[in-house]
Amino acid sequence: MPLDPAIQKEMAAWIHKSSEDLRAAELDLGATPPLLSDSLFHCQQACEKILKALLCGLQTPFHKTHDLNELGTLALDSFPEFDPLLESIAHLTTYAVESRYPSDAPDPQVEEVTGNIQLSKHFVSEILTLLKSF
Repeated sequence: MPLDPAIQKEMAAWIHKSSEDLRAAELDLGATPPLLSDSLFHCQQACEKILKALLCGLQTPFHKTHDLNELGTLALDSFPEFDPLLESIAHLTTYAVESRYPSDAPDPQVEEVTGNIQLSKHFVSEILTLLKSF
């Protein structure tokens, strides 16, 4: 059964925002000097928003949160096979807030950011492939 047009529109909006965050993550990495913390923030945001697109498609309610574990758990009810993929991005949750404020945490390194961008791109791609079946 096709999704309601309103749900399709909401999914498309989340997908678009996720795509913008992936682009921002790459632009931040390429800046001179690179904006590493900001890039990590956008990695987290891209994964969060694609999960929200998925939850919209599943018609699974969610509340305002940046917690990828919480959002992922809601999606696992319908797609338990995604558990390893969700586990691979769970650490990105910390970048939703921590990267936005001064901290005693060590500054991120280029290799860490590059790896997380690739991980985020893979995650978003996997969810987009799944969403095509809706």
